[in-house]
Parts: sequence; structure tokens; C-alpha cells
Amino acid sequence: MIKFKIELLKEWVAKWRSRYNPTDTLAEHFMKKGCCPDCGSEEMYEGPSGGMCTNVTCANPECGSKFNLGLPIMADRIGKPMPLKK
Repeated sequence: MIKFKIELLKEWVAKWRSRYNPTDTLAEHFMKKGCCPDCGSEEMYEGPSGGMCTNVTCANPECGSKFNLGLPIMADRIGKPMPLKK
């Protein structure tokens, strides 16, 4: 069972790395590519905002990752990365 989970994790990491350059910060990624770093979706739902930041959620139903964006200065992940469902 553990070996199966490790293989799934390796597969997910490989997919994630193919979409996201780990040397970029999240803010740089959003500025350059304008898509979710976890699944590559270009559609985002806008949430509450305050000051210069806005919360966004990936519109891909299989992803749903959440971010706090204050571009071009900062972008932070809200919670943990969402693993892509099969």
C-alpha cells in the first residue's frame, strides 16, 4: 500500500514540475504564465479582496487550489496544494 502511494506521489510531483518552474516564486509564475501552478488552468474565481490583495481559487473542479494575490509584489498559497484527482 505504501509503495502504491509513493508511486502516485512521484507521478503527481512530475506533473506539477512540468507545469511550474520551482525556481520562480508564485508571484513570478502568475505574472509570466497567468495560470494555476498546480494544474495549469487559466480560469480563476475571484474571492474577497482587501488593500492590494485578492483571494483567488482555481476554477478547475479537479484542482481548487487557493491563492492570495497582490501582484506584482506577492502571491501566497492559502492552505496546501491540491493533488490532481484521477
